[in-house]
This record gives sequence, structure tokens and C-alpha cells, in this order.
Amino acid sequence: QRRVRGLFKRNCSSSSTIFNVVSGFSKSATSIIRISGPNSSIILESLTKKKLPKAREASLRSLYKPSSNQLLDKSIVLWFPNPNSFTGEDSVELHVHGGKSVLIDTLSTLAQFENSRFSEPGEFTKRAFLNGKLDLTEVEGLSDLINAETEQQRLQALKQMNGELGLLYETWRKELIKCMANVEAIIDFGEDELISDEVFIQVLPAIKKLIIEIQAHVKDARRGEKLREGALVVLFGSPNAGKSSLLNCLSN
Repeated sequence: QRRVRGLFKRNCSSSSTIFNVVSGFSKSATSIIRISGPNSSIILESLTKKKLPKAREASLRSLYKPSSNQLLDKSIVLWFPNPNSFTGEDSVELHVHGGKSVLIDTLSTLAQFENSRFSEPGEFTKRAFLNGKLDLTEVEGLSDLINAETEQQRLQALKQMNGELGLLYETWRKELIKCMANVEAIIDFGEDELISDEVFIQVLPAIKKLIIEIQAHVKDARRGEKLREGALVVLFGSPNAGKSSLLNCLSN
């Protein structure tokens, strides 16, 4: 994962401040706009014309257009200084009213700040990964949770997002490194340092145990895929054989 983070960081720049609606664009009582990046604090102070609120405490503030002092909305605002935020960067959440005009005017105002832009799809999560707030398995779990349609899908996604799968992989990684270190020690220093043969004998059962665990996990993962993707079932038969009745029974 360190290599993946390094590859992303070489090809990505987090110097810009990004923003977007993270609660969906449908009309609602409340919508949440997230801002993340180095200018988040400046933007919040400019919008509210007040000093930053206490970290991670909800505050009711009026939002204004800096160019004209026109009132945009009254909002619950939250300030998350780095690294204690979802992305690991300075972040702000604006809980505004979910009307179309409020969202358009607020987003248009945010776009006028220097070095700020709309986020790309998944960019908040990508920055969380790059800053070590989520690992790859937790990112996948978050995606599954957002797309979960059934209780079982939700429960599986929560387990993965809470790091259960990542902890398993990390345990395997540490055991492999330990085995590799013992084997290399025998190869490099076995004769000179009088390393006991028992060290090598202990490695074989550990590797066999890992192989069995990984193979079982790979086979079991097929059940996870079926749970995530669902199953395609076809009901076929002669006319009036009771297909609709069976479907209604299963649905209920």
C-alpha cells in the first residue's frame, strides 16, 4: 500500500482545495457540502466573517458571498483541522438547506476562491487513502457500504470498512516477513553463525499454515462476491404454471 500511495502522490497534487455536495443533489431539508484542502480555514472565515469555530463542534453561522456581503444561507458549520478529519487535511462541512438555489449559489461562491475547485468523483476518499486515513480494503468497504441495498451487504461492508479484512492481511504480511527473514538468515549466515536447523524446520509448518489459510480465504471470497453482486435467477416454465405466484411468494 505504501507503493500505491507513493505512485498516486507522484501523479496527484493535493495543493488545491476541493469541495462538493456529499449528501446528494436531490431536494431535501439539509444538504452537506464538504471542503478539504489547505485553504479550508480561509474559506470558512471568509464565508462566515468570523473566526474559526472550535474544532469538531457544530456552530450556527450565517454564510455570505465575500464579493457582495449578500447572505447565502444560515448553516451549521463544522471545522476539522488536520489530521483529524476524513481526508487527513484541513476540512470543513457546511450543513445548508437543501434547496436548489442554496446549493448552486453556495457552490458558485466556493468556486470563486483562489486555488479551489469541484472535487473529482471519489477524490475525498482518494485523499483519505493518500494521507493514511483509510487503507485499500477500507476504501473498498466504504464503496460497498454506499452501494449496499440489503442488510447482509451492509453488515459485510461495515466489517471490511472497520478494518477487519485489512487486519487479516497485515497478519499474513508480518508472518511472511518473519518466515522470509529466517530463511535468509539460514542462507546467509547458517554455517558461520551456527544457526540451528530448528529455525528452518519451524518455517515450513508456518508457510504451509499460511497457504491453507489464504486458499480457504480465496474460496470463501466467492461468497462475498455473490453477496455484493447478488444472484441472477430465472423463473421459467409453461404458461400458467405458477411462475408469478412463486415470485410473489419469494418477494413477500
